[in-house]
Amino acid sequence: MKNRNLPSASVYILLWNGSKWIRNCLQSILQDPYPNFKVNVIDNASSDNAVEIVEIEFPQVRIIKNKKNYGFAEGHNIGIRDALRNNADYVILLNQDIVAHPFWLTRLIEVAGENPEYEVLSPIIFDYEGHNIDSHSLIKLKHNKDFKNVDYPSNNFLNKVYEVPSLFGAALFFNRNVFTKIGLFDPLFFLYHEESDFFQRAFYHKIRLAIVTSSKINHWSASSHPDEMRYYVKYLNHRNNILVRLKNPNDTIFNNFAGAFNAGLQNIRKAKSFLKKIKMTFLTLNIFVILLLRLPQILYKRFKEKKYPAYL
Repeated sequence: MKNRNLPSASVYILLWNGSKWIRNCLQSILQDPYPNFKVNVIDNASSDNAVEIVEIEFPQVRIIKNKKNYGFAEGHNIGIRDALRNNADYVILLNQDIVAHPFWLTRLIEVAGENPEYEVLSPIIFDYEGHNIDSHSLIKLKHNKDFKNVDYPSNNFLNKVYEVPSLFGAALFFNRNVFTKIGLFDPLFFLYHEESDFFQRAFYHKIRLAIVTSSKINHWSASSHPDEMRYYVKYLNHRNNILVRLKNPNDTIFNNFAGAFNAGLQNIRKAKSFLKKIKMTFLTLNIFVILLLRLPQILYKRFKEKKYPAYL
């Protein structure tokens, strides 16, 4: 039941061949008692039966069907634009491979109301089994000096809210005003590091971010299962790790180039065998050639994103 006196929230789950995940995801999300939220699934042209599962088992969930796979960045942009058109107060973006804990949304909305200085929030994210804090979430939390004094394996968090410089893209909660200040995700990224790009733009525009420890989700992380990542996905991960540094609006162009070069070297150093180092060297050189050819476009994006809300 809706309560129109409460802020409205629109949840968007990006779906791509997610039949393995989507049932548990939706069941957990829909259990939240907050009375004024809608759940939407954005399907990126899945070829499995994930959409059929949603249509049959979750008729209350609206499905937006894309004609092709737009990736994470533009896929979620489609949801954000839909939320803005429908005047949602809060916009929540979720991966298909998450399971939410009870009151996950209610607690995010409570914190958003109590702490309006934070315009983007995230639940604290655990591994899919719920045993340990996800490594991506833990890296973000360790930027806050208060968190460093917490015995985090016990989950006895010192604070309810930890301000951080960036957030992990598996679960994001936005005040709608953020998008009119910053814009949306850069579609060039397609997949991986698009949220890092978004949040370095947020830092430039003085948007504050926080992790809410009273709201929890579990997430299956591909980085924890590298053998299951396809080659093209690995390529995008490496490419975008370099691209995000080239676009950083908070530093000089010279330092951005230096950062991109160092990121490429790190990709090579992380390769564990000589043969893998050779392959990664050729891959990295290929990435740099491609990005140099697109450099005018990249620099224009960087300029535009500093001046205007982009990609709306």
